[in-house]
Amino acid sequence: MKEKLSVPREMEHCMITRAKLISLLAVCLIAFWGTSAWAKIKVEGDAAFQTQVQQCFDRYQKAGGEAAQILANLQDPKHEHLIKDYRAIRTKAEQQIENALNNQDNQNILDLIGIDKSKTDKWLNLIAKPEKNSTIPRRPRDAVPTSFQAFGERGTGRGSGTTITVDPGYGGELAPGVRADFCSTLIHEMTHAREMNDGVANPSPDPATHTKITEINATTVENRWRAANGLSQRPTYSGDKLPPTAFAFPIGQFEAERQRIEKLVNQSNNAYGELGKMLDQLIQEAKDKAAEIKAALDKIVATVPSSESVQNAVNKVKEEADTLVKLAQAVQDPADQVCKFAEYIANERDPKSRDEMVQAAKMHLKNAEEAFKKATDQVKTLKKASASAGKEANETKNKIKQAIKDTKALVSKLEAELKAATAAAEKKVEQSVEDVTKPGKEAEQAATALSKLIDQTIALGAFNPAQIGQMQAVKDAVNTAVGTLKTFAAALKPVGAATKAQGIADELKKKVTDQSNDLDSKKDVPDNLLKEAGDKVTSATDAAGKAEDNLKHARTCLDKVLKPGTKTTLHGYIFDSKSNKPISGATASASGNISVSVPSGGAGTFTLTGIDLGTVVNINVSAKGYRGRFKSVKVVDEDPLVNFALEPGKGSGSAKLTGTVVDKETGKSITGAIVSVEGQTATTGVGGSFSIGGLPDDTLVPVKAEAKGYSASSRGVKLTKAETTPITIALWPEIKELNLTWVPANPALNQSVNVTASVFPRRAGVPIRVSVSGTDKFYKSQVLTTDANGQVFFFVPGAQTKGTTDTLTAEVVGRPFKKTDSYVFKG
Repeated sequence: MKEKLSVPREMEHCMITRAKLISLLAVCLIAFWGTSAWAKIKVEGDAAFQTQVQQCFDRYQKAGGEAAQILANLQDPKHEHLIKDYRAIRTKAEQQIENALNNQDNQNILDLIGIDKSKTDKWLNLIAKPEKNSTIPRRPRDAVPTSFQAFGERGTGRGSGTTITVDPGYGGELAPGVRADFCSTLIHEMTHAREMNDGVANPSPDPATHTKITEINATTVENRWRAANGLSQRPTYSGDKLPPTAFAFPIGQFEAERQRIEKLVNQSNNAYGELGKMLDQLIQEAKDKAAEIKAALDKIVATVPSSESVQNAVNKVKEEADTLVKLAQAVQDPADQVCKFAEYIANERDPKSRDEMVQAAKMHLKNAEEAFKKATDQVKTLKKASASAGKEANETKNKIKQAIKDTKALVSKLEAELKAATAAAEKKVEQSVEDVTKPGKEAEQAATALSKLIDQTIALGAFNPAQIGQMQAVKDAVNTAVGTLKTFAAALKPVGAATKAQGIADELKKKVTDQSNDLDSKKDVPDNLLKEAGDKVTSATDAAGKAEDNLKHARTCLDKVLKPGTKTTLHGYIFDSKSNKPISGATASASGNISVSVPSGGAGTFTLTGIDLGTVVNINVSAKGYRGRFKSVKVVDEDPLVNFALEPGKGSGSAKLTGTVVDKETGKSITGAIVSVEGQTATTGVGGSFSIGGLPDDTLVPVKAEAKGYSASSRGVKLTKAETTPITIALWPEIKELNLTWVPANPALNQSVNVTASVFPRRAGVPIRVSVSGTDKFYKSQVLTTDANGQVFFFVPGAQTKGTTDTLTAEVVGRPFKKTDSYVFKG
């Protein structure tokens, strides 16, 4: 007949929503007590399910004892027992509930799940208003999954047949650290079946734990099976604690597992011992081979010449270089004396004293020239010593290279022998490694699992101190045994993951490599020594170049007073900083004591003529497609050369320059002024303003402004990336007048004269050449720059002869302004 489903206490804590209701049979435990009339245990399900059940039966039979007795009891022909695959009936039940939900047939839903009529309103409310489910306690996480069910006639006390419905795929967690196990669950449900078979099932709650007595009995059998098979025991059932009697004391199983682990440890250690002997033999063979190779390498190294001869040659170079430096330094002192006497000569009116000073200056110049000649000769000696050191170093280096070549040939031969020896060693080791590592790894894994199981068993709190002590002793013994496991020796450290034996080859190759590296390092010694010599030669050559500059400067100082008004020509070379090729069509503009603009030729060269020695020339160079350059050059030598390397990229930046051009004297803006920067130009409008963009970022650029009736002005401006830089450029009005005065107006004998030259409008920075020529053959000339008042001051020593006439001349450099006047020395 059709029996109604009843709901056990744990289902009342299930959270019911429409989505979950479809899987109700998979969420809550449903026990059905009925009668059947089968003659034996039958298994209903697919082949895989039947095989899985049969495997559990085989394990029960093999284990014997309680599990085998339960199996035999259920095979009693007076009752029939059916074991079914839960997955099939779950699908059917879900479909029935789904249909009832779709038809809003709440009563049918309650019939399907067998809820008591007294709870109808509560369950209907939960179904209708699932959002209130949060007020219902959730089912405890260790409740028995519904995939394990037993059916029978409940509470009759009579024997009956049963139906056990099991989900073979369930693998959930029954409690923290305790996972479902198919055979454990099956024996649990078969225990229920045996009680019903014998008519002794007692569903009443245990007064102490509130757990059904029949569930305590079934869980006790399950825990004994778990303990016997190394599985964690269930500490609770449906969230309720179990009494101490529900737990098995598995000391026998623990002891058996300990003995097995210790046996594995001994087996592994013994295998390591045998492997160690084999490795000792292989390593000794490797050491013998290494000694053989080392002896061969030592023989080659012995043939390598030392670098002592190179060191001696380099030391000779250093000595000659030091000598050159001393000789070069000997030029400076007399050269400095020449320039000092030139200053005295410029201010001396007495012919006798002047001649004496000239002779002294010429003597110091001669000393400087002689010292420079010695330095020049020493340069030749240094070059000869350097060539000799280079030859010695090359010969030594070639001999070392030959030794390295011989070493490499030996190493190649060794590698072939090593390859064969390594292959043999690898084969031997590979045959032993698995035998060595397998029992050790198995022992470690088993020890970890047993320790965890013992900890979980102790945590059940069901055993007395003596029993706990026994279990802890087993755990300590296992850990002690595993701690004695041996590990691979350092000689077996693998180069790759393929083999441990490669370490043998590594040891051999390391000895060879060390010797080879030592030999290889010697080949660099000659070059390093030559580099030391080269550094010395460079330093000495620089000193010689400085000595030549000092000598030229001394000659210039003397020429300025002996050959007044000496002018020279400045040569320039403009080239691309990236390609080093000359730039054709560039423009060089000069200001200072000269103001001209000279385009460079096809070879990138330009010349500026008529430049006074000892003056400063400001040169601004620009070219289309390049960033301009600005230099201030002091002309101290005849025919000086100045190089300008221009960087490509005009107009490629994000900087912008804006500003105003104004009159320096009045402060009024200048309309029509031309501003030039980086090859770009702009003309000021009303208000004197201008703007130029596309300028190079974060660069100091020369800016030039010029206007009709004004003197041009140049200055450097620092530009900033992606920003506008404002500036004001002030231009001086063109010079209109040049004046020349002196004090006293009528000098006496031996009375010095102070000369003043000035420009109008007054302005600073104007170069003026002032010169004096006396009838006593005295001459002095000097280029001076005006101060803020537009003046320069010139000193003339007093004449010693009555009636001496001095003719004064003042001229603005680069401008058509010249003034001449004279005075007479009276007695």
